[in-house]
Amino acid sequence: MCKRLSVFFLFVFLLNAILVSAVNAEPLAAKTSIIKEGLISEIGQEATDRAMSRLLNSEFGKKALAEWGDEAVEGLAKAADSGYLDIAERISTKYGNNIAEITNKGIARNAIETTDEMMYRASDYTKAIQKTGFGTDPFELANEHRVVRLMKSKDTSIIIGNEPPIRNTAVLKKGVPEAWGHDHIFIHIRPGHSTTRAQQVLEAFPDSMKNNEDIMKAIQETIKSGEKFEPTKIRKSFPSKNGEMRYFEVWLRADSYEGIGTIVPG
Repeated sequence: MCKRLSVFFLFVFLLNAILVSAVNAEPLAAKTSIIKEGLISEIGQEATDRAMSRLLNSEFGKKALAEWGDEAVEGLAKAADSGYLDIAERISTKYGNNIAEITNKGIARNAIETTDEMMYRASDYTKAIQKTGFGTDPFELANEHRVVRLMKSKDTSIIIGNEPPIRNTAVLKKGVPEAWGHDHIFIHIRPGHSTTRAQQVLEAFPDSMKNNEDIMKAIQETIKSGEKFEPTKIRKSFPSKNGEMRYFEVWLRADSYEGIGTIVPG
């Protein structure tokens, strides 16, 4: 009798485990499908299949899929496709799962380059703002300090409170429309003018800049390899009109935490 009861309870236990596994698998399957759809539209079917295969063949990847938000998992898949899944896992071990999730959200939003350097710098940035009490997620701040893009830089560093400098890095933030940052460059029209700073740049560089993303690329290239000709000004030459070259300038804020102030044709 005792043996039969033991077999019965074992059967019930196994059946319950199978049912729980099946119930948990349904939302994960739906989540995987949503993430794949988003990736396909951005990087194509082949790259998506490769990225998701790497993710699902990793214990860390499967854990992230179960625990992280969709956007962060999409970023992790992009990191996996670029060969940086192990870097994401190391960041999780070094900084914690929360910061690793935030960093991969930044990848999903194209707010950071998918490289080991920028993944670590984004993690350092998030750690610094958390320690200083400025916020928890730099990509979600509901003020002018929300990060739009972190960039590799030749000559600039970011200082947040009393934390160690984040070297060779620059930041473009949401900013203040009337004064500095992304919204000042791409949205605000200054008194006495009829165009934004971005539109002014497009008019000055028709041979090399056709849209806002081209401007973002020019900002990144200038910050990364341009010439610092004044303490807070960096410039780089780009094709302007009729094959002529012209300087494109990025002006920084005096406070490195605020980052990039504006852009102007040289």
